[in-house]
Amino acid sequence: MRRRPAGRTQGLQQVYKRLGTADNEIEKKIPFSHHDRLGFLTFCPTNLGTTVRAPVHIKLRKLDAAEKKLEEVASKYHLQVRGTRGEHTEA
Repeated sequence: MRRRPAGRTQGLQQVYKRLGTADNEIEKKIPFSHHDRLGFLTFCPTNLGTTVRAPVHIKLRKLDAAEKKLEEVASKYHLQVRGTRGEHTEA
């Protein structure tokens, strides 16, 4: 299940709190799969453990003009370059 908070003006702390509240309500009705060693289980092995993905999208107008430099900076900090509309969109 993927949940996406709406709104651009909220801080990350407020968004995290809202998602936590939603997760707690969902888990009351539908128990989440959990393994003692692996943590929470999902269909995607890259999300084992906490199962949390927390993407943040920002526009880097000056840096994206030099695509090679953008890739270098992203690689240095173990980040991925994605499109402004998220995963699987043009960068």
